[in-house]
Amino acid sequence: MLQRPLESPISLGFVYQPLQFQPAHGPSLCVGCLFAAIVNMQQLESTLGLSETVTLTDSNHILSIIYILISTVLAIWSYLNCEAGKEDQARQQDRRVCFPVFLCSFLAMNGVIIAYAALMG
Repeated sequence: MLQRPLESPISLGFVYQPLQFQPAHGPSLCVGCLFAAIVNMQQLESTLGLSETVTLTDSNHILSIIYILISTVLAIWSYLNCEAGKEDQARQQDRRVCFPVFLCSFLAMNGVIIAYAALMG
């Protein structure tokens, strides 16, 4: 299946089967992604060297960390809705509202960051 071990949280998305996802897994999965993003940021800083300004990679990491924190809050909210007996409402909110909004806004924000970096040189 995979020729090498998982190297980033993005790889996890292709391996993890969303149909087997339980609401209780949301916060722990988000915390694992947050840990991976912070470790990746530190590893990249040690490889590229410390910079006095915020670089493109720093901006992308900061944006990713903010989105992971927001998704953790939404995962906890979804879990609480499931515990209150509103499973269908939580599932519909996750799939029809949160996922498309998160995906589009994350891609747009990354596009803005990359375009800004390209314009500034």
